[in-house]
Amino acid sequence: MEEIWKRIETWLAANAPDTLADLRPGASDADVRKAERALSVSLPADLVESYKVHDGQRGGSGPLFGDYALLPLEHAVKEWKTLKRLRSAKVFEFMSGQPAPKVKADWWNPRWIPVASNSSGDFLCADLDPAPAGKPGQIVSFLHADAARALVAEDFKSWLSEHAKALEAGEYKVENGWLSKSK
Repeated sequence: MEEIWKRIETWLAANAPDTLADLRPGASDADVRKAERALSVSLPADLVESYKVHDGQRGGSGPLFGDYALLPLEHAVKEWKTLKRLRSAKVFEFMSGQPAPKVKADWWNPRWIPVASNSSGDFLCADLDPAPAGKPGQIVSFLHADAARALVAEDFKSWLSEHAKALEAGEYKVENGWLSKSK
C-alpha cells in the first residue's frame, strides 16, 4: 500500500501540491481499533494499511478522486452513524437499490463503510456484506438519490492502484486546484 501511495504522492507533488498537503498523516493502531469498535466490524487489511499511510483528507483542497475526497476514519464513522440512524428511522424502508451483480439490492447496508465522499450525500463504500458473487471489501457506490449501486473495484487496494495508474497516464488534470478527469 505504501508503494501505491508513494506513486500518488509523487504525482500530486508535481501536479497538485495543495491536494498533497491536504492528505492527513496516517492513523494509529488505536485509531483503527476505535473506528472498528464504533462500526462493529473488522476493516479489510488493505483499507487499514491505507489508513495507516493517510487518514483521509483535511478538506482544505479539492478531492483526491475527482468528485470524491478520502474520508478520515473519524468522518467515515460519523457518516456511517448518520446512515444507520436514517435506516433505523425507516427512511430507506420503501427504497431498494438497482445493484451490480456482486452487490446486494439494499438502498443502504450497515456493513457498507463509507471511505470517500462527494460532500453531497454520495459515498464510495467498502462493502463488508456483498451479494453471493461478491467479495468482502469490494468498493461500491452509494448514491443518495439514485438506486444504482455499482461495483467500483474488487477491493480498496485495486481501487487505489487504478487511481495511481490513471494519474500517471494523464487521465486527470488540475483546474483551479481540483483534480478532474481529462476529456
